[in-house]
Amino acid sequence: MKRILSSWPYALGMIGLFSLNWAFFLFSWSCDDPYAGCWGLDTLYWKELSLTVQFLVSPALVFLGAALLGFRRGYDWVTVLVCLVLSAAIPDPIIELGGQITLYWGYRDWFFYAIYVVVIHLGIAAGLVVRAVVRRRARGRAVHA
Repeated sequence: MKRILSSWPYALGMIGLFSLNWAFFLFSWSCDDPYAGCWGLDTLYWKELSLTVQFLVSPALVFLGAALLGFRRGYDWVTVLVCLVLSAAIPDPIIELGGQITLYWGYRDWFFYAIYVVVIHLGIAAGLVVRAVVRRRARGRAVHA
């Protein structure tokens, strides 16, 4: 239980990540027609921006959070599991044609979780490599000092 409670900074990071997605969708909802472009962008550029946020920015932030986890704690499977369960619990906002926002969990299928598990483990591996390099350099300086 203590390990679950000690994973709160990473759980808060997951909530922050989903808050960024929610903010993006709510800003698009505030436009006249969220599917026809927004903020001075035409439809094609708006859809490209949406795809960039969903498929590049969000995984990059997950990778960086996992790298921080790997650097600070090593491989902590409890924290990984807490973050995955939390991501399953938070819905995505969907803007319907009538302008209503509904909560939707349908985007998160096995493929979503498979990709995010791969991204998380690559981030943890990168954090472990950086941690090993930092420790090796610190040991080298202590010996030569």
